[in-house]
Amino acid sequence: MQTHLTQKILIITGLFHPFIGGAERECQNLAKKLISQGHCVTIMTGYVEGLPPFEMVEGIPVYRKIRGWHLFELTYMISVLLLLWRHRKSFNHILCFGLYLYTAPAVLFALCTGKKALLRLKCSGISGDFQCISQLKSENFTIGCSKLAHRVLAVSNEIEQDLLLRGFAKKKVFHILNSVDIEKFHPLANSKLSNIPCISFIGRLDRQKGVDILLQALKILADRGILFNACIVGDGPSREELIADAKRLSLLDHIQFAGMQQDTVPFYRQSTILALPSRYEGLPHVALEAMACNVAIVGSYVGGIPEVLDPEGAVPAMPEAYRICKNGILMPPDAPIELAAAIQNLLDDTALREQLGANARQYIETHYTLDAVADQYLKLIATV
Repeated sequence: MQTHLTQKILIITGLFHPFIGGAERECQNLAKKLISQGHCVTIMTGYVEGLPPFEMVEGIPVYRKIRGWHLFELTYMISVLLLLWRHRKSFNHILCFGLYLYTAPAVLFALCTGKKALLRLKCSGISGDFQCISQLKSENFTIGCSKLAHRVLAVSNEIEQDLLLRGFAKKKVFHILNSVDIEKFHPLANSKLSNIPCISFIGRLDRQKGVDILLQALKILADRGILFNACIVGDGPSREELIADAKRLSLLDHIQFAGMQQDTVPFYRQSTILALPSRYEGLPHVALEAMACNVAIVGSYVGGIPEVLDPEGAVPAMPEAYRICKNGILMPPDAPIELAAAIQNLLDDTALREQLGANARQYIETHYTLDAVADQYLKLIATV
C-alpha cells in the first residue's frame, strides 16, 4: 500500500456498533483500518437509549450524541451542526455513511469552514438511500445539499447510475468498493463439510432479502427428494412470517432459524451453498464474506451482486434463466424455480461448486481486501 499523509476524518452514520448491518460493519472495519495506519478517525452517530454517549469501540472514538426533539428534522440537523462545531478541530474531512438528515448540515458545515465533505450511498431500490429520504419533509433540501459534497461514492454501478440520473455531477461521482477482512473470513485448511449439504442464508429477514423466495425454492427441492439442510442466520421484521411459511411448506425439519449471530464465520464454513435471492441491494457484505470463505453463491441480478459474481460482464443484462458466471451463479429476482434449479446444479456438480468457490476467494484477495479499499478512500481524499 502507498504511504499517505496522516488524515483527520470524521465519519457520520445513522447507526453504529452494536448494530451490525452491512453498512455498519463496513464503517467499523474502515475506521479500524485507517486508525491502524496512523490516521485520526472519529465516529459520530445517533443517540441510543441505554448506550453510552461516548465510548471507545475497538480503538475507535464513538460519539452517540445526535438527537432530535420537537420538529424532529430541524432539531436533528441543528444537533449535527452543534456537534460539528464542537469537534471542528479534530477533523479536516467529513465522510457521511448514507444519505440522511445529517448529510445536509455536514456538507454545509464543510463548505462554510473550508473542510471537505464526502458522501457514500449504501443501497439502491425501494429501501435505498433515495427512497428512505423521500419519506422526509426535507427531501429536496437534503438532496440539493448532497449535490454540493466534494465527492460522492457509490458501491455499485446501479447506485452510480441512480446518482447521475438524479443530476449529480459526473465528475464528483466515484465507484468505490466494500471490503472484507480476509484474515477473519477464510476457508479452513482441509475442512470437510457434512455429508448432508447445507444451504445457507445470512442477512436481515425482510422482504428486500427474498428469503420467502428461498423457502419456495427449498420446497421444490424437498418435493424432488433432494437431501439437504438449510440454515437461516439473521433477524428482522419478517422472522415470524418466514417461520410460519416454513411450517406451511413442511420445511421445519430441514431448516434451522439461527437468529442474529455476532460471529458468522462458522456458518459460512459449514455452508455448501449461500443463497442471496435479494429483490434489491447495494453491495452486500454477505456476498463478499462468503466468497472469501470459498462458498459457492447463487445470487439475484440486482445491485452490486452481478459485479462480484460476474466481474467480466459476461451477463450484460438481467438473465431470463440462471447463468453460471466466473465467481457464482446469477438468476433473476423473484424466481424460486430458477433458484431451485441453480442450487440443484451446484449440489449435483461438486467440481463446479469447488471451482466457483476457489475463483471467488481469489477475486476477493485481489480486489476487496481492507487494505485495498482503505487505500481507495485515502487516494480519493487526497484528490479533494
